[in-house]
Amino acid sequence: MGSVDGAWIHKFVKPNGDSRLARPPILSEDAKSFRYWLDEVFDIKKEFGEGAQGQLDKFYLLRDQLIVNGTPQERAEFTRLATDLSRQSREMESIISMELRQLNKRIQQPVVI
Repeated sequence: MGSVDGAWIHKFVKPNGDSRLARPPILSEDAKSFRYWLDEVFDIKKEFGEGAQGQLDKFYLLRDQLIVNGTPQERAEFTRLATDLSRQSREMESIISMELRQLNKRIQQPVVI
């Protein structure tokens, strides 16, 4: 959507099993990213499904706690969660690896998964 200028974007809803247009079609513009279209037209705010997004949110919370001297339990939970997340997909593995590199530059005891 974001890379095509002049394409019509249709949002459908399915109340009572019957598909219908939710609003009139919108003409795309190549200066707007796919993230814009997902947010503004389709109301999709999260990058991943609910389960993975919940785990990722917890990962970031634990990361922030480790930066300010987290407990051994938080560190263990963070390591377990980082391992679980990185096994879910290549995209998730890339995100987790980048976050670990950044975290390990800021804390005294590096986290290894």
